[in-house]
Amino acid sequence: MSKHQRIRLTARTVLAAALWIAGAAAFVAQEEGAPASKGVGPAGEVQRVAGGLTFTEGPAADEDGNLYFTDVRRSLILKLDAAGRMATFLADTDRCNGLVFAGPKRLLACQGGAGKLIAIDLETRAIKVRADGFDGVRFNAPNDLVADATGGVYFTDPVFGQSVLHHKTEAVYYVAPDGRVTRVLKDRAKPNGISLSPDGKTLYVLHSSESALTAFPVEEPGRVGAGKRLGPARPGDGMTLDEHGNLYLTQPADKIVLVLSPTGDVRARIEIPEAPTNCTFGGKDRRTLFVTARTSVYAVPMHVRGHPKR
Repeated sequence: MSKHQRIRLTARTVLAAALWIAGAAAFVAQEEGAPASKGVGPAGEVQRVAGGLTFTEGPAADEDGNLYFTDVRRSLILKLDAAGRMATFLADTDRCNGLVFAGPKRLLACQGGAGKLIAIDLETRAIKVRADGFDGVRFNAPNDLVADATGGVYFTDPVFGQSVLHHKTEAVYYVAPDGRVTRVLKDRAKPNGISLSPDGKTLYVLHSSESALTAFPVEEPGRVGAGKRLGPARPGDGMTLDEHGNLYLTQPADKIVLVLSPTGDVRARIEIPEAPTNCTFGGKDRRTLFVTARTSVYAVPMHVRGHPKR
């Protein structure tokens, strides 16, 4: 073997080693979720847009760029307008938690203290009860919710330190447009965040007492099939989806929003200064991720848009 051949062989060996190391590093980065995948992740700095609160939850954005959210311990629903001004929208809510829009002028809310699912008219602030119990017994403490294309609503009903249990099982329920209530899932471990895939064919449930995000095929409104666990999710709280069906899971213990693909692969980790409780996309172009986090609300500019119904 000539000297030049030895040099070429050495160069090939170094190049092969470099490519292997780069590939291994990329694999580790993907597994650890360190860098955001192209098009997913923050497009700018995380900014605090509201503070001085006690326990923020339930963000829901309207079409005009306003954000509604709850301060659960003070029984308030607050409004952060497109100009950044915060005001009380509704007081004495009996510990309302999760919120979601059902049409441009109607806000649905989980009224945890009263064990009800309610609808609030944005203009008159009149409240209508959508559901207040199952089999003649009030719900424990409705927590989070998502509406489907038919006008039905799925919501979680966990137990978080309540002294009185009305139902012995922690469950997920469905309220049909006609008001009929179905128990979709029972004996779940602290079901908390809930959402639907953009096509409405998959129901996602995030648990707060176990490391699990579970995806259930929707067989028909109010009925799901066997669940499948997705991703390396740690115990979580609320969630939302973007226009591509990626899932954004708030994980309080790690102070992050974990972004997963629809198949459960880690796509990004977004660090939040406080333990996040829930999130949603908002702003007029739906490219801002709003994150409720204990005493504050944070805004994160994003490359992708949020799904308009999630």
